[in-house]
Amino acid sequence: MNSGQLNKKTIAIIDDNEQIRQVMLECLRFKGFNANGFAQAEQFISAFLDPGVALQNAPDLVIIDLELEARKMQGLDFISRLAEVDYPSEIMAISGNQPSSEWIGNAVCFGAASILTKPFNSFVEFCKKAEEMATIGNNRRLNRLK
Repeated sequence: MNSGQLNKKTIAIIDDNEQIRQVMLECLRFKGFNANGFAQAEQFISAFLDPGVALQNAPDLVIIDLELEARKMQGLDFISRLAEVDYPSEIMAISGNQPSSEWIGNAVCFGAASILTKPFNSFVEFCKKAEEMATIGNNRRLNRLK
C-alpha cells in the first residue's frame, strides 16, 4: 500500500437504519472520505477485526449507533470490544434516542470520544466533527505503523 492510501482518511459507519447510514455515507464521501457502511457490528468485526487484517486497513473513525437491531451486538458492547483489543480508531457514538447518562458514561469509559444525537442539527457540523476525529485516528494509526 502506498503512502497516499495510508494517509487518506477512512470512516466506517455502523447503523442498522439504512436510510440514515446512506445519507451519512454520501455526506462523508462528498467531503472526500473513504466511507464504508455496515448494518451490524458483527459485519464490521468480520471485515476489520479478523486477525489477518492489517492495522493499516483500520478505519480512522468508527461511527456506531448505540442502539442496533435487537438480538445483535449493541453499540456499547461493540465499543467495549474495540477497547479490549486496543483498536486505534477514534469512536463516535450516535443515537436516535436521548441516551441516558449511564449509557453516555459507559460509552466514554469504553472509548467513545464523542456522542451525537440523531437527527443531527447540521450535516455540515457532523462532517466537521467526523473530519476532526478521523484526523486524530489517522495520526494514531500511522504512529502505530512506524
